[in-house]
Amino acid sequence: MVVVILIGVANVDSHLVKINLTVVHPDETTRMEVLDIDDQSFAAGGLTHDQVSTGYAVEDKQGKIQELVVGNKHIPVHFGLKKATELFSFSFVTINNTYWTVNLKNFTNISVGDFDDDETLKPVEVKLDWYLPRTDVVQPLTMALTSAVHHHHSMVWLQHNESSSTIQQPSPGAFMSLRVMNLHTQQTTLLTDFDTDLVELELVETLGKLKEGRMALLTAHSVFLSFLGETVKESLTSMGSFLAQHFMPQTTWAWAWLVSGATLAESLVTNTMGAAHGMRVPPLHFEVTLPSNLTEQPLCREWPDSWTKRQQFCELYDGYDDLCSCSTPFILPKPDNITRPDMWHEVLGVVIVASSRPRYLYRLLRQLTSQPGMTHDQILVSVDGPEHLETIKLVDLLGLKYQIHQPEGKLSPRISRHLRFALFRALNVLSVDKFIILEEDLILAPDFIMYMQQTSVLLDEDPSLYCVSAFSHFSFNHTASDLTKLNRVHSFPAYGWMVKRSFLKETLPKWPPVYVAVDWDYWMDTGIVRMGREVVVPEVSRTAHSGVTGAHFAGSRARETFLRRALSSHSDTYLNITMMQKKDYEEEIKELLASATPLNITHLFTFNFPKEGGIFAVCVHMQNLHDTAAFRLLTQYLGVWNRDAREGHFGLWRLPYYRSLILIVGVPYSKYRHGYLKEECPNLRATPSMAAFLDYDFLPTREKVYVSEDFHSILGVPLDSQENETALYYDDYIVDSTPVDTWENVSYISTLPTVDMNQHNINFTKASPAMYTEKDPIPHYTTSPSTQDMENNTTTVFGGSSASEHRG
Repeated sequence: MVVVILIGVANVDSHLVKINLTVVHPDETTRMEVLDIDDQSFAAGGLTHDQVSTGYAVEDKQGKIQELVVGNKHIPVHFGLKKATELFSFSFVTINNTYWTVNLKNFTNISVGDFDDDETLKPVEVKLDWYLPRTDVVQPLTMALTSAVHHHHSMVWLQHNESSSTIQQPSPGAFMSLRVMNLHTQQTTLLTDFDTDLVELELVETLGKLKEGRMALLTAHSVFLSFLGETVKESLTSMGSFLAQHFMPQTTWAWAWLVSGATLAESLVTNTMGAAHGMRVPPLHFEVTLPSNLTEQPLCREWPDSWTKRQQFCELYDGYDDLCSCSTPFILPKPDNITRPDMWHEVLGVVIVASSRPRYLYRLLRQLTSQPGMTHDQILVSVDGPEHLETIKLVDLLGLKYQIHQPEGKLSPRISRHLRFALFRALNVLSVDKFIILEEDLILAPDFIMYMQQTSVLLDEDPSLYCVSAFSHFSFNHTASDLTKLNRVHSFPAYGWMVKRSFLKETLPKWPPVYVAVDWDYWMDTGIVRMGREVVVPEVSRTAHSGVTGAHFAGSRARETFLRRALSSHSDTYLNITMMQKKDYEEEIKELLASATPLNITHLFTFNFPKEGGIFAVCVHMQNLHDTAAFRLLTQYLGVWNRDAREGHFGLWRLPYYRSLILIVGVPYSKYRHGYLKEECPNLRATPSMAAFLDYDFLPTREKVYVSEDFHSILGVPLDSQENETALYYDDYIVDSTPVDTWENVSYISTLPTVDMNQHNINFTKASPAMYTEKDPIPHYTTSPSTQDMENNTTTVFGGSSASEHRG
């Protein structure tokens, strides 16, 4: 506690009043503190309680408050009571709902060398088997598929050759599943799910990266198909689907085909009449028998004999496009053949944290190694768990350095401890001064490495910076356009960041234990790590997050958060780093404030913010960095990040808005709240009724002032939808036990392949509309379908050029 008495005006009859004030340190860092101020002191000084609360306190280098600044008044003070502690403590919730409380005193005289014997930092050894799978399987492959629905989840039974049966249950929130099989080995090479909200981004990309000659099977839950747009339907049709153009609500669909070849079977079950009454679609069932006399060769005969690892990998796994191309396989460039551009300053190490999403990892590696000046010897991949053999084999066959972490904890602690392991190992494995940290599910801009090369010098020259981040949470298509612009912010790094070796040595000994349930990025934003230092972020991001599912973002939230963002599509941008020194940057902000026009926002939800040029200021009520209601409402209305008040500079946010610039100032929190604006700035406050709109999307579609190219198309690299390690899975399954009378008004539509019917023995069956439980097998009944109008909700069968080709 601090008791403040204004010099010369103390009174024995006075009493103490608690006031929240911003305290400014000589290095101009700020914090909020509760001060006990003698009420007679400020009354005698001609000040009211409200006036004092809008001011700020100035402390010296020893942390003692010397004066209060209220408007243009500088009032000396003295202490009635010394501070109880000179150091701030930070508390974090543990997995047992207790608290882990620390301050900087806990980390004196400790270094990374004290962790040399830490067993959790020792990599796991995994012996890889690189045998070639048998490709001389001669018996035909019969696949029986039955789908069932229970509440919001679906299950698929697959039976191979009457001898094995597997249950495939999509992950929570996913309503479409893809299974790909190598017909030579009769093994599944890819099994993945698709989320409804991001299917248009991922599905077509994934299907386009499958290896020619594979058999693919898509199954879709009835809820799913209503989400598909025309682009996806047209793509599916171009690949050979007949029924993709007939999707409608309450439809279950399955399609089996040969990649780059013929459709083997396709079925559609509709329940349009039942859907109107809340009834569910019944199961779908069909069987496909595939021939043994395959024409394609099982291995790439064009490859060198030494490529045994790649041969095996491409026989076992799918979705890697040019990695497994027989004619034009991807090969990492040799370091001797690399020409480094003029903007190159130094060799930067790249640390990639990976787990169960190898196709994302391959896409990232393709992008990274295609950047100017990059060589594979700069890269270290850390894999979280020896069970991820596909990921481990991928980095091994590419010849990259990699380490395998023995997982610790679950959810956030697991991710945090893996990053800790990766950074510790990087200090030993990579002989560089600076490290770039990437996650496997990122997309990189073409100038990502050049962005890091140009900004690396800032970490050497300015000790008030601790990190360079390639991502800005405020980089949206309508708020970011200047590729050369950088900002200094108080925040944590995200989605691709760079720090010095000295920072890692300083920070890693402080890393939270495995029982602390805190996200690593939020922990890095605390004073324990940042210690008043700032992060450099770009106006236009150099990375994008594209994972369908992750630890914190999935589905509609992922779409809302990431799909409107600006991403650089240039490869040779020269950054403006001349104004990034702290003194120069803040002088620029003061000049902008002096020329800004304050906006008087009387009704936020109807206010017409200027878009066509000019500099404007908006003052929002903000007692401290956690008092964010007004800030969040404003940024939500402006269509940018609004979940918290990150990426500010001493309580000021610099936000380009279309062709204008808006400076958001937190009052009284920001040090820029008084003395810099040319006019009085009305204070925007949030009312309880306004708070109800915090998650409302005021304008889903906004004009883009920066239109980047489609980065998926630029690089032409594969996507997948595998979940990361922190996703929750369901072990139990329950078959839908919908009563018989709810299965009225059902249509079954099947289309037969346009292939030689003498070679492909294809049978269609229909699951009985009967009750069954998880203990009972699903009965299969062969049907004799007739050709009738689909609108009559009866069975219709299509095959080849006419329906008469059907053979039941």
